[in-house]
Amino acid sequence: MNSGLVTEPLTLPNAVFNVIGNKIYLFICW
Repeated sequence: MNSGLVTEPLTLPNAVFNVIGNKIYLFICW
């Protein structure tokens, strides 16, 4: 299992989803 090859490309989408998720979460709770 080459986890290094999997985690590197997923780092950017994860960061983007984290930012979008935080914006949506704050927008709904606010």
